[in-house]
Amino acid sequence: MSGHDLAEARVVRAILAVLGIAALIYGGLSLVAVVDQATHYVSPVWTLIAAPVLFLVPPVLAVVSRFLTLRTLRLALGAYTVAFLIAVGTWLPAMHSAAMPLDSPPWPLAITSLGTVPAALAWRPVSAWAALAGNAALLVIVRYAATGGENLSEALQDGVFAIAFSSIFTVVAIVAIRNARALDAAAAVARGIAASAASTAARAHERARLDALIHDELMTALYYATADRGELTGSVRSQAQRALAELARLDASRDDEAPVEPHALASRLRAVLLELSSGLTIATEVRRTEPLPVSVADAFAEGAAEALRNSLRHAGGPEVRRSAVIRITARGATVIVRDEGKGFDPAAVDPYRLGLVVSIRGRLSAVPHGSAHVATAPGRGTTVTLDWRDG
Repeated sequence: MSGHDLAEARVVRAILAVLGIAALIYGGLSLVAVVDQATHYVSPVWTLIAAPVLFLVPPVLAVVSRFLTLRTLRLALGAYTVAFLIAVGTWLPAMHSAAMPLDSPPWPLAITSLGTVPAALAWRPVSAWAALAGNAALLVIVRYAATGGENLSEALQDGVFAIAFSSIFTVVAIVAIRNARALDAAAAVARGIAASAASTAARAHERARLDALIHDELMTALYYATADRGELTGSVRSQAQRALAELARLDASRDDEAPVEPHALASRLRAVLLELSSGLTIATEVRRTEPLPVSVADAFAEGAAEALRNSLRHAGGPEVRRSAVIRITARGATVIVRDEGKGFDPAAVDPYRLGLVVSIRGRLSAVPHGSAHVATAPGRGTTVTLDWRDG
């Protein structure tokens, strides 16, 4: 079976297990009658074929059912139902000339439910009820003819009892299968909804990454190219190259990328920040052994880089003191970018400005258990804290 084992398959296996046990019990209780009737009333060859099929096939199917698909199980159970009908129908041709006594009916007639329940598991309800009616009709004919045609009322009574008794198990099997199918349908809908939600979240995450990339790299490169600021224009070429590389990387799937080792992430963060500001003071603390998801590593690298770019752009120039803290622990990771520049009033910032909304807060919020906080005030510098908790 597949990874999502169907409820219907589990129900079929459970009922088949009960059926297998019942067949073994019936076989043990009927052994004396089978041997006696093979000796006096019916062909031994017919008995050697019919008895093993009717009594041993259900327990064998119950044992191997866990290795079979639902379709194969249905085919096997349908074949058994047909074999049961054939066994009952061929009783009369296999009989000797001697009539059987009323108190000793043909042994297959005592196990009608073994031939009707498999039909409910294998076929549609209409076909299962048709199989039950066919078994009952054959029972009446065989019972009446086997006794030499002496007592039709006895045969009819046996047929009615067989229908009433077997109907109980047939109804139980049909209802169980119907409920299992309804459960499978509900589970399929739930999986579809979950897959759709995951796809939507993934698209939103990639859109956020793309928006941030456009702001961080392409827009920044264009801005500084036009501003012609001497201390920064030398980075325009490398910034454009990074933008092109990042766009190419976004076009490929990241599902197969391996998680990032903690020390590798710390080194990557240091390199990204020092490339933007070589005089930056960075404190690093790594006390984690488990790797981090690649999406977390990307969010931290891109968010921290944008926080430092904002500081270089708005805090008052390269002479402003800046520092960064990289802390990776067993519980998660934190990156703090701090400057002692002029700061700003967060309430006065356009809520749709990409630098804060997308490049910093948006990146971290797109990662499960991620968050970003900007603490600042006019004249008091700015502190950007990126945080991720491990579950």
